[in-house]
Amino acid sequence: MTGQPCPEALHPSLEAIALHGIEKNFTVVEKMSPVQFEQSITLIQPAALALYQHWLSVKMSEASSQPVPVKGAEKTARS
Repeated sequence: MTGQPCPEALHPSLEAIALHGIEKNFTVVEKMSPVQFEQSITLIQPAALALYQHWLSVKMSEASSQPVPVKGAEKTARS
């Protein structure tokens, strides 16, 4: 993505991943009950998929707006 901010709808997905992926959140994770910890783990896969789908849609729209090179007709060589 070319500097585009993440949509508000995906912020919970980022937070679910950041909870386990950023060192400053380790104290929060350590204070969780086993049930809360398991629930937070189950949120990571759907969050990652949502973020990937968003990234892919942005990449595809960027690719479709790129100019396509034009290839000329092949020339036959003289022998």
